[in-house]
Amino acid sequence: MLNDRDACVRFSLGNAGYGLPLAEIREITPILRIFPVPLAPRSIRGVCSHRGRVVTLLDAGALMGRDLPAARRDDDKLAILLAPPHGHLAVYVHGPVEMDRIDPRQQVARATQRAAGGSDVRSDDSFSPIPMAMRAAEEGILTLLSCADLIFRCEAEIRGGFRRQR
Repeated sequence: MLNDRDACVRFSLGNAGYGLPLAEIREITPILRIFPVPLAPRSIRGVCSHRGRVVTLLDAGALMGRDLPAARRDDDKLAILLAPPHGHLAVYVHGPVEMDRIDPRQQVARATQRAAGGSDVRSDDSFSPIPMAMRAAEEGILTLLSCADLIFRCEAEIRGGFRRQR
């Protein structure tokens, strides 16, 4: 049995696997209608209504520099709703999504990468993707992300857009 500490929700972007820790996820739901946000950066897919609340959809493909695979059916268009305090945000992906186990012995922690000279921001203010952790899986390498990582990526894109417009 998986618990919040040792599980993640896995999704694919092309041939790359990504995961979000289960502890950072409130629920996963199909999205029937997405409303575009004028002048929003590419990382903001749009907004949707979920149980009477407006939820901003972060586009997983745009945030990771990859294209979303084509949705085979309408119910493959999914929102991974984030847990509080980020309950107003969801990660937009195309299914299928699956539960997966996180093996701490196979993870390479972000802190270790930073200590070795890694950085989230390049000298030109663009984002340098350093994942929360990576691990080997039967399907290949799984890049584990965090809510904070996705939000940072989105904010960096927004700040970059404003800098280019001036």
